[in-house]
Amino acid sequence: MPPPRTPWSVRIATAALVVFAATQTAITVRVASAGQVGWAQVVFAVLLFVLLLAGFVRGSRLAWLWGRFLGFVLAAAVVAFTIATWRGTPAQAKAVLLLGFAAPLVAMAVALGRPAAYAWFHLVCPDCGKRTGRGADLLYRQVRCRSCGKVF
Repeated sequence: MPPPRTPWSVRIATAALVVFAATQTAITVRVASAGQVGWAQVVFAVLLFVLLLAGFVRGSRLAWLWGRFLGFVLAAAVVAFTIATWRGTPAQAKAVLLLGFAAPLVAMAVALGRPAAYAWFHLVCPDCGKRTGRGADLLYRQVRCRSCGKVF
């Protein structure tokens, strides 16, 4: 039996994360080469995104949690920063911030909220069929159904 195919919502979330990571890496390498950011920060960011991508591919619940909620939080932070610096920021920088950072993060978070993504990350209760994102432990090895209370 062939392995199950990755649903489109997870593929979209993965592609959005790749766009975000590529944008961040390009800007960070440019700034780091000017001596404003340490190379350790670049390596840390790349390692973090590689782990998140691997989690998406494997169907890790913890990767779903980080991708879903940090996508919204980081996108809100980028938009707030862009608005706060609107007058002093060149148009190209605004476009990069909004289209290269915020838009992919929102797309990733929204895609991870689709029913197919919940199924891919094993977040659908086997008893009642309801979706849940409530962890039963810290590392999301098990989740608790909000409807029936089953831990699976």
